[in-house]
Amino acid sequence: MFHIKTTILVFLVFTVYAYPQAHYGYDLWLGYEKIGKPNLLKEYKDLTKAIYFEDGSDVLNAAKKELITGMEKMLGSTLNFKETPNTNYTLLIAKVATMDPALTKKLSANFDEVGSEGFVLKSVIHRGKKLIVLAANEDIGILYGVFRLLNLMQQHKDLRNITLIEYPKINLRMLNHWDNLDRTVERGYAGYSLWNWHKLPEYIDQRYLDYARANASIGINAV
Repeated sequence: MFHIKTTILVFLVFTVYAYPQAHYGYDLWLGYEKIGKPNLLKEYKDLTKAIYFEDGSDVLNAAKKELITGMEKMLGSTLNFKETPNTNYTLLIAKVATMDPALTKKLSANFDEVGSEGFVLKSVIHRGKKLIVLAANEDIGILYGVFRLLNLMQQHKDLRNITLIEYPKINLRMLNHWDNLDRTVERGYAGYSLWNWHKLPEYIDQRYLDYARANASIGINAV
């Protein structure tokens, strides 16, 4: 679960302890180093041989883009996406409403409790084959779930028998900036504000996208 009071602790854990090679530069914890352990690399490649990823909104597109970026860097290979869910997939990512009810039942989760931003990540046997399912009620839950999956892979976790249910305990998880409209920063020591106000909303700096990715990856949903 995400907790406002533990955001700083989560940040420190992610950047210092969570990964085999810590990142302190621009990429933060989203550098996605290639998996160096041959056995683990094979395990992850087997789990991602055929992926079904539900299409839809801009949020889902962003989640899919992050999945491709992260996994292709870590695995060193191109992902194989299936147009429709079938018996050949190894990873299925979709909203509960669009999934096979028989598969949903195997997730053993109370999706009313999961809410709009939570997700379920579980390894199941379906139609005689093993697969990993990432399911959520809403698109934003899929986004958070994708970041969590990539986080686990960066930590070199065993995903073969994973069962994970996560959802936020607090609805508003906000970062407070002391940035003025003239781009000076109250108590700021690193130059002018990130936000170039007079160019918004027509011009979107790449840094805004990177900043949003970093926030979303740890459950921050407001600024």
